[in-house]
Amino acid sequence: SGATAKAAAAAKFYEALSEREKAFYNECGYYLYATAVDNITSWTYKSYTPKGLYDACVDIGNARYVDYFTVVIENITEPYNRADIEAAKAAYEKVPQSLKSKISVDTMEKYNAILASIAPDEPTGERPNVERMETTKVKYPAAVSGKKIDKTIDNVQTLLYQLLDVPSGGMSQLVSEGVYTNYTVALLAKKLYPLIGGISSMLAMGPEKLAAKLDKESCAGAIEALNAAANTLDEDGKKVDSVTAWEYVEVKDGDFGFKDGDKEGFLDAAASLFRPLSLVTMVITFENKADKTKGTYTYGAYEDLIPIFEALEIENVMSSDEYTKAIEAVSSSDDKMDRRIRPILAPIFELVDSVANAKAPLNALMEFLPKVAYAVDSGLVNTQVQAVIGKLGMGLSSKVDLDLTTSGLFDLVAPLIEKIEIKAAETDEQGNETVPAVLLGLKLDKEKFTKAIHDLAGCGKYTANQSVARGENWYVSIDGNARDAFIVFIRYAHSELATKENTAALKRVVKIGDYNFGQRLMYNILISLVHTASDDGAIRISAALLPTINFFIRVSKMFSK
Repeated sequence: SGATAKAAAAAKFYEALSEREKAFYNECGYYLYATAVDNITSWTYKSYTPKGLYDACVDIGNARYVDYFTVVIENITEPYNRADIEAAKAAYEKVPQSLKSKISVDTMEKYNAILASIAPDEPTGERPNVERMETTKVKYPAAVSGKKIDKTIDNVQTLLYQLLDVPSGGMSQLVSEGVYTNYTVALLAKKLYPLIGGISSMLAMGPEKLAAKLDKESCAGAIEALNAAANTLDEDGKKVDSVTAWEYVEVKDGDFGFKDGDKEGFLDAAASLFRPLSLVTMVITFENKADKTKGTYTYGAYEDLIPIFEALEIENVMSSDEYTKAIEAVSSSDDKMDRRIRPILAPIFELVDSVANAKAPLNALMEFLPKVAYAVDSGLVNTQVQAVIGKLGMGLSSKVDLDLTTSGLFDLVAPLIEKIEIKAAETDEQGNETVPAVLLGLKLDKEKFTKAIHDLAGCGKYTANQSVARGENWYVSIDGNARDAFIVFIRYAHSELATKENTAALKRVVKIGDYNFGQRLMYNILISLVHTASDDGAIRISAALLPTINFFIRVSKMFSK
């Protein structure tokens, strides 16, 4: 219109002035507009500076953005989606602050309703072409068939069962009696709280803090044990500090409100360990956050864990939307913390059960190894864990140095394996060490480890599966081939164990182990065969001799009772 054109020309003229000229006119320029009222018996006055007139001209020119915003909102229809929200927000951002009050009430009400409709993203993406992904081509040793490998896996499992004294109920019984226990819950607490306290003094707390958060009836035993540990006195008669106090926590069956062997009770108790850590929610948010006034949806740390769970093909993984709604459904801070933690712990122990409860646990483990290797080798695990670390607030993300690439995993695992304690240190009555502990002492090679992980990652058939994550609606995993994985793993293990140094370490373990003469003889024969034969030769010899070795070990155990 003509008025708009005049306003634009006036604004352009003002903008062309130098800063000095603008300052001069705004200081000295003063415009009065007089309007006669009451039959010209009096006057009203309005005054303007050049800057005020310029702003008015700009508003006249920008009035079109109000019209544009109104049209955009009118053309958005229900049901609203993420694209509608972004379009509405973009149009609103174009409206100058000075003109936002000119938007009609009805238009603003609809705009706010559009923002309030914010919901999780709808996953997108095409199905990955897994058929073109290259798998590992495993060549079996000469004269070793697939069926013979199956039998060898069974015989290795028997050997391990005898070596580890697995009970008659198998791995299922071992896990039930050794993992799902009150002792394990206490052990988790004894590791968790000193670790968190070491990250930040704000998070450091003693056993009494956990005791105050547990159910007073079902967890009476744990409460008593925790409070007793918190009141432990040192040699000078002073209470030990909050971190040291955790070392003195001792519990028995039933103390945490469940009987040993009860998996569900164990998970409930393990989740309850995090109740005192309310400050953690200030450091990191696990659930999603929807801001219905701004039209934003922010994903929490749990969403970043889903791709890892899915790559390992854990069943019944909750979506982050379901996870968030479950937390929002309860009101108390303790219940909310339980619902944050339990869905993260449960998948871990689902994996344990999937192997332990299998008809042939070692075979199941060999099928599972390629999934783990693929998740590591592809960089998925490290990427997702770094995403979680990146969400840490209060400057903690820079303090957490965790590399879960293949190289980083080696740097983490190799020293732990080398330092596995085979025989505890001996001490005198005063607690002074008289004989040092005996460590496993196996030294691993990073190059061999990296190649083994890469080869294991391709042992099987890649699959594309529907995802509950919000980024992509597909994820890639692998159906592991137990035979191929076993051959790759044994060849790697042979390359590590056949070194002179590691062979000596294994013989030292057998020497100090609680074995009779027959058992030591069989284990030493097996170690010597591994050391002297080639990798394929060791596989062939093991396939032939393991049944005999297992028989002699079983008989020697019978006579040693």
